[in-house]
Amino acid sequence: MNKRSQIFKVLFSLPLSAGLSACAVNGDGHRQVGGGGGFDVDYEKIREVKQQLSENAEKEAGKATLSKAASIDQKTGTLVIGEVGVLQRLNANPEHKDYDKNYRMLYEQHEKNQREIYNRRPSIDLDEFKSKVTATCSLEVFYIPGVMTKRSSAIVPVELIEQIEFPSFNKSYFLGATGDLVVVKPGIDDIPIIEKVLCKKSSEGFDACKKQYSKGTFDLQTGQELDAEMKPKRDGVRISTRSYQRLE
Repeated sequence: MNKRSQIFKVLFSLPLSAGLSACAVNGDGHRQVGGGGGFDVDYEKIREVKQQLSENAEKEAGKATLSKAASIDQKTGTLVIGEVGVLQRLNANPEHKDYDKNYRMLYEQHEKNQREIYNRRPSIDLDEFKSKVTATCSLEVFYIPGVMTKRSSAIVPVELIEQIEFPSFNKSYFLGATGDLVVVKPGIDDIPIIEKVLCKKSSEGFDACKKQYSKGTFDLQTGQELDAEMKPKRDGVRISTRSYQRLE
């Protein structure tokens, strides 16, 4: 593994909202920037997904009346509802000798991807990038005990880190524990970011609250549940794109 990926490698993929992996984890399960680093955003995959979602939107418009079709916003993207996993801090060790260099490498890769895929500059500069991209977490979006688990990942905004209840590394690793139910939407330059907490794990009403929502990946515009190919899921549910609650 080369130096750029020795400590941290992030692979965002919009279909799952994001996919993150790392090669170094400290004692409490938090991943951090230091001693190396790499940052790969799969914008090519994001562009493919946006194209598929645009095709979905065109089909939806074709079924609609002219007045309804005219009101359909062609913005494309996905939102993901899931239960958070372990919090992984990217800047857990700002005193590390390579901290600034590694963040600069992360940002330069981000800038390169934005330029080559979208022909645009990043919407934020390095300092803002360092202040906003500080932690990530996994999301459990589908779970059949002992059979299958589908996970996604997202940036955790600074203002929500202390508000969200995350499981410990040990409980997550050995018991499969999860935390709060949250919703993730495209954020900075299409990087998925947690928007809000839907249900608090520690609340006595957590199970009742969860019943109002469905975990999964949904079309940001229509609320339609999507399959692995980003096409409307057969027999999938539809959610409100405002409240995120399941529509009956």
